[in-house]
Order: sequence, then structure tokens, then C-alpha cells
Amino acid sequence: MNEDMEFVLRPEAQAIFDHFCALLGIRIAFYTPEGKELWVGQRKPGCRYCRLLRGKLGWGRRCLALDAAQRTEAVKRRTLVEYVCHGGLHEAILPVYSVGRLIGFIMIGQFRSVGSAPGGVMREWAGRYPGGELRKAFREVACVAPGKVRDVMGLFEVLVQFISSQRLIHLKDAVGPVLARMREKPEERLTLGQAAAMVKRSPSAFSHLFRRATGRSFKRTQVEARLERADEYFRANPGMTVREVAFKLGFDDPLYFSRLYRKHRGRPPSRLILD
Repeated sequence: MNEDMEFVLRPEAQAIFDHFCALLGIRIAFYTPEGKELWVGQRKPGCRYCRLLRGKLGWGRRCLALDAAQRTEAVKRRTLVEYVCHGGLHEAILPVYSVGRLIGFIMIGQFRSVGSAPGGVMREWAGRYPGGELRKAFREVACVAPGKVRDVMGLFEVLVQFISSQRLIHLKDAVGPVLARMREKPEERLTLGQAAAMVKRSPSAFSHLFRRATGRSFKRTQVEARLERADEYFRANPGMTVREVAFKLGFDDPLYFSRLYRKHRGRPPSRLILD
């Protein structure tokens, strides 16, 4: 990650993390795109059961590899990924985007929905350590009734979508004000020169800085901001037509908007309405 960048966590986001953790006893945390943990609800540490698996059984690399694979899958699918870890605990991860840019992940876990750890785990433990330390540690993990797991995941997904839509977590960097402007007013046709003036840079210097910070061009990012807002309109107002959304976003030609949407989303906007 660019050394000039730093994350900003608004108090509302930390409050969501803390309340979620306090209410359910389940750990919720924010990670950078590289997987570095930055914030945790109530500063809750990882469960003792996991520490035993990673420490005494030497599962550290296995657990980290699984988390990395699930982050990759979440980015590929651009949606919530739920999974059960090697130790039999539930986890979920959801990518957080800002103007089409991946800025990190929010993850919950671990929690259980059964009364005992997987048999294979217990046999490996028993073959190396006497006593019931691991069994006791498993029972200390927050437990959710099997019929409520889907509700916990649904609540988590809604909260992350809210955090993302309200920009409660964002990057503070030289292009931050421009990204915020794009997100707040996607219908505005901001030129490269106007954007550069906002952060007191020349157009050429700003263009280079913008691509270095976001990984894409200014024009492509502006298009993505408009399409993200289009998706929000379609989800929140199923009755809106493609033509209405196009005009709200400043497109004079609905057909051009449809072609642009298909080019960047791989499907026509009418399909999203039907879905």
C-alpha cells in the first residue's frame, strides 16, 4: 500500500463494531487489502481455541492461507463469503469498496453452531496433549444456534453495506477529496483540470498521482462512481426505468448509458432490474 495513505475510521463505524461484538460476542474486524488487521470491535482478541490450534498444533500457516484464499474469493465474487475453518468455526468476510476501489475487508468470526469440535481435530490434539484443554476452549467460543447462523450473516452483510455506502471507513490521501466528490455527486461531470485544482496539483501530476493511488485512470474511476450509484438506484427503487436512472446520473442518452453499463458490468442494466 502507498506509504502516503492512511485509513480513517469514523466513530460511527467503531460504534457498529463495538455494539456488534458486545451484543453477539462475535469478533468483527477491519483489514487492509493485504490482510493487516487495523480495528476490532471492543478490541476483542482471537478466541483461545484458535490460539491453541495455531500455537500448539502449528496450524498458523494453514489458517492464514485459508483466510487469504477467502479474501481472494470475496474480491472475485465481490460479495459476502461464508466458510467454516479447519477447526469447525464459522467465519465470513466481505470486501469494502469506494468508487470501485478495494479499500479493505470486514470479517466476523469465529463462532460455533455445534457443541463439540470436529473429531479429527480432537484426535490430533489427544495424540499430542493430555487433558481437556482444547475441548474447554471450544466451548468458550461464542455459540449461535444453527437456525440463526443465516440471520447473523445477514445482519453482518447489511452493516458492512451501510459502512461502505456511508464511507465510514475510507482512505486519507492526496486524492481522497476527489474520490469523495465523485462518490457524493456522481452525476457531476468533473474534469481532470477541476479535480487537479481541488488538491492543488497540475493536471498531469494529478493524473499520475491518481493512477498510482487507485490503480486506474481518472476517467475510469469517474465512470465507476456513476455505475455504483446506478446500482444503488436500481436496488432501492425497483420501479425505476433505465431511462430514469440514466437522466438522474446526467446521461443525455439512455442508450449510451446502457452500452456503458454493459461494457463495465458485463450485463445490461435491465437485467439487474429483473434480478
